[in-house]
Amino acid sequence: MAQMISRRQFIARAGTLAVAFSLAPTLAQTLRTEVSAAGTTSDMGVDSWLVIGPDNTVTIYSGKVELGTGVQTALTQIVAEELFVNFGQIHFVQGDTAQTPGDKGYTAGSQTIQSEGLKLRIAAATAFQALLTLASQQIGVPNQALRAQDGQIGIGHNLNRALTYAQLIGQQQIQLTSDAKVAVKAPADYTVVGTTVPRVDLPDKFLATFTYMQDVRVDNMLHARVVRPAGRNASFVSLDQTNAQTVPGFLKVVQKGNFVGVVATDEWAAIQAAKALKVTWQQGAPLAAEADLPTALQDPANIYQSGPTAPMVGDVDKALAGASTTLEATYFAPFQMHAAIGPSCGVADVQADKATVWSGTQGVYPLQGAIAQLLGLPTAAVHVIYVEAAGCYGHNGADDAAADAALLSQAMGKPVRVQWMRQDEHGWEPLGPAMLHAMRGGLDAKGGIAAWDHTVWTPVHSTRPGGAAGNLLAGQETGSLPPALGSPVGSGTRNQPVNYAFANNRVTENAVANFAMTKGANGKFTTTAPLTYTFLRSSALRSLGGFSNSFANESFMDELAAKAGADPFTFRMGYLSDPRAVAVMQAMAKQAGLTRDKPPAQAGMLSGRGISYLQYENTLAYVAAAAEVQVNTTTGAVQVTRVVVAHDCGQIINPDGLKNQIEGNVIQGISRTLKEQVAYDANGVTSVVWAQNQFFPTPQYSILHFTEVPAVEVVLIDQPTQPPWGAGEPTTEVIPAAIGNAIFDAAGIRLRTLPLTPDRVLAALAAKKS
Repeated sequence: MAQMISRRQFIARAGTLAVAFSLAPTLAQTLRTEVSAAGTTSDMGVDSWLVIGPDNTVTIYSGKVELGTGVQTALTQIVAEELFVNFGQIHFVQGDTAQTPGDKGYTAGSQTIQSEGLKLRIAAATAFQALLTLASQQIGVPNQALRAQDGQIGIGHNLNRALTYAQLIGQQQIQLTSDAKVAVKAPADYTVVGTTVPRVDLPDKFLATFTYMQDVRVDNMLHARVVRPAGRNASFVSLDQTNAQTVPGFLKVVQKGNFVGVVATDEWAAIQAAKALKVTWQQGAPLAAEADLPTALQDPANIYQSGPTAPMVGDVDKALAGASTTLEATYFAPFQMHAAIGPSCGVADVQADKATVWSGTQGVYPLQGAIAQLLGLPTAAVHVIYVEAAGCYGHNGADDAAADAALLSQAMGKPVRVQWMRQDEHGWEPLGPAMLHAMRGGLDAKGGIAAWDHTVWTPVHSTRPGGAAGNLLAGQETGSLPPALGSPVGSGTRNQPVNYAFANNRVTENAVANFAMTKGANGKFTTTAPLTYTFLRSSALRSLGGFSNSFANESFMDELAAKAGADPFTFRMGYLSDPRAVAVMQAMAKQAGLTRDKPPAQAGMLSGRGISYLQYENTLAYVAAAAEVQVNTTTGAVQVTRVVVAHDCGQIINPDGLKNQIEGNVIQGISRTLKEQVAYDANGVTSVVWAQNQFFPTPQYSILHFTEVPAVEVVLIDQPTQPPWGAGEPTTEVIPAAIGNAIFDAAGIRLRTLPLTPDRVLAALAAKKS
């Protein structure tokens, strides 16, 4: 492979201008330290870098990565705008622990544009002001007489006596720290930001020339498969590799604790050898039964932390006691998968004192630390390189596949590629956790909301590697324990209706332990050895707890509106005072035609329309949606025929890219609402393929088909003078309640358990008749 040049080597060359774009006050010293001293980029605390090179190109070194959501294009637009360069002059280097910044976090949470975008804008503006000063000095005219275009600065409209940025820099080595007070372009002067620039990653994908993680090959690479335990809590007893050894290409069985892998010269040999290997396992404690999941979530023995997610507003108990009418409802969402169409893959080359790992991870630095711990190497000795994989939208199997490859490569002393199969991905990826919501509300004599009370039970929503081998499957199977669980990030705290002006409001969160923990005398928990799961392993899935929380919140808002005899739209508007919230609701209502009659029902169908709203994580992203459905009264099937989304995420960088995100949110949201549910038994996941068949006769994991995708209409509300916010998650969260509310509008039945399957529709219709 080509020799890798480090970022330090690149910026230390003559003829470069480098900007560190963290806004921390100590960065000037940090930058000087990195250029002059040894060390790894992960120690520097620099968030990102911008470098102008001697060839007049601009290189963005980004700790955030392109996951197929278009952020590379959007971030490049921001730099092109502030630096007056064209797209062809900008290179984007991402997710590489030897080159990109020491971003300790992840590309997640719709935060790339709002965090990385701001830093890039300021860094590019800082670089441009420095270049403008150089041009003024070298051309001999004031800054005001100069104009920039396509990476050069000259005099006036015609760019007389123009010099390129590279010519201005000459043989200097210029290092700058991003200036938070630098003048940036006024939105009225934008020519790139706010326009639909074609996605830079799509042409190669369309032409099938794009290199995905699954396509990565290195010299002398071997292939492997991992044979997972027969149950989540099963332990290794013995193995018989007699038959596996007869497979042409078989090389070795690697067994360490509960980790068992088969290495071969080619992929087919690895598959066949893994099938031929006979492993005996001892089953452990059973998982909480799927049928009893809502009860198990509420079991005090499984709850390790309880309390309010924010200070209570007013006096909820007193208000409920004095309400003219009260209403209670319970909502439930099951475990759900990321369900990546392409199973995860990892490649690793581990040598005696160092390792290189290729992965589709969302966090190269956390994975670097976790794999270093797994292999017993210093963190700096592990080089993790991001390669885009199949769409994941959260913590899927990418990190685990990389860890599998690393452990097997260490055993073989050669590069190893591990390609998960469909059953591996469905059966072992970290899941979006199940959630239970108990809602109580009170109405006053005028039909207004007197009190709102929401209690949620949920396992943790993020167990990404975080530098701990115990958060990786291979780590757990070789004896590492996951760190004790903390607050279930993104569950009871995400997208609660604080944006509604309720006089009395309380949200209580109950954190449920996925695995056994022991509480010490100091009140702190430690993970109990040996590791024993009570529930399925869970982690971050798109929107974390927001999907389920918003389903409960916005469905219950509809229930209260119905109880009050009020129109759902008018009812919500009575509790919104934020002008942007009001505007997004009004835009949705106008586009959806809420004042018009709902669409006519097809033969044998019932027609309905429902709405939903949220302010994403109490930030400046607002979304309102309307869904139109047809309910088949014979089969119970629900067909979503039209979805309207009004969306305000502040300043829009790329309108078409934003629409892409919103449309993807809608499709995945419908799929999770109508179809997706993990099936499992006492030992583990049983829904390991897409559909039932003769080999897998039990319910499997179904997702939305192309023929079921509705018409999607998007209304974008641009706020060019406001900060830009991400759009990777918000729309997903308004979909389930909009559909559920539409079903109620159509058939008069209230479904409170996801997914909204035909069986549940038929049962509710039958109950309504009885």
